Amino acid sequence: MVSLKRNNLFVDTNYFVSLVNEHDTNNTKACAYAEEFVQYSPQFIISNYIFSEVVTVTSQRLGKDESIRVGTMLLSNPHIEILPLNTLLEREAWKIFSKIAKKNMSYVDCTTLALIKAYKIERLLTFDRKDFQPIGKDFGFVLV
Repeated sequence: MVSLKRNNLFVDTNYFVSLVNEHDTNNTKACAYAEEFVQYSPQFIISNYIFSEVVTVTSQRLGKDESIRVGTMLLSNPHIEILPLNTLLEREAWKIFSKIAKKNMSYVDCTTLALIKAYKIERLLTFDRKDFQPIGKDFGFVLV
């Protein structure tokens, strides 16, 4: 269960993908964040949907071996908590998905919003700022 600490940080797929892919346009930014995180050791929160996206996209872009390495790191890192979505949260995510008009807001993004709201997670790390910034206040988070 999520411990409600001030240093909880929900992390989107694109951070991890950018971090491990040196050719990604956000790699430099992701590496800078990683260096900063060494200083204050936040508790990363991801969902099982984010985990799935990270290993799938990594496999597609960098190969299966790299995907397995990244997945193993996510599963074994004590600073990363993976929250599964239950049926109630999946239904809440579906409600959010059905109401949000933006075409770039995926169902997985909506599962993130449902978890953030349910667990009162106040910070989100994503490189999809233009999609998440306008709705941060409605869901109780700020972007890192």
